[in-house]
Order: sequence, then C-alpha cells, then structure tokens
Amino acid sequence: MVAKKDNEMVSIVAADDYNYGLWQIGIDTIDLYKGKGLAAYLVKEVALESEKRGQTPLYTTWIPNIASVRTALRAGFLPAWTGYFAEDI
Repeated sequence: MVAKKDNEMVSIVAADDYNYGLWQIGIDTIDLYKGKGLAAYLVKEVALESEKRGQTPLYTTWIPNIASVRTALRAGFLPAWTGYFAEDI
C-alpha cells in the first residue's frame, strides 16, 4: 500500500510471508510526514487486509525504536514476545 500527496509517494507499507503463516509488516515514511499518524493508519489497514485473507499479521521492531513501537501500538498491535541478543566477549 502506498500513500501519495500531489502524486509524490510519502509512505509505503507491505507485508511478506515471514515464517509459518506470519505476515511481517514493514513501513517507511518520508521525514516530512512522520509523526502525523500516517504510518499507524497504513499498518492497521494492511493488517486488516492480511486478516481478511486468512493471514496472521506480525509487526516487528527493536525496542529502542520508540517511533516504531508507537506506530505498532497505535495500529492495534500488542507486544507478544521480545528477544535479546548477546555475545560473549
């Protein structure tokens, strides 16, 4: 799904078959349109469309990416699990 303003693409969201029927959603919005709720709206629309198709939508992000976490929450996603990576040094 693409959002345009004056024929210019300002945001894009897509879902792909991530793993075992989970459809991972990704979003990118140009800086001028960030923080206005557009990403959350588009993510929610793609999630709803995925569900209509019998797919399970999945939104992944890094915990430190606060803007992305807020987008997920505003789109109706709730944290289901977290993962941390560590390396022995």
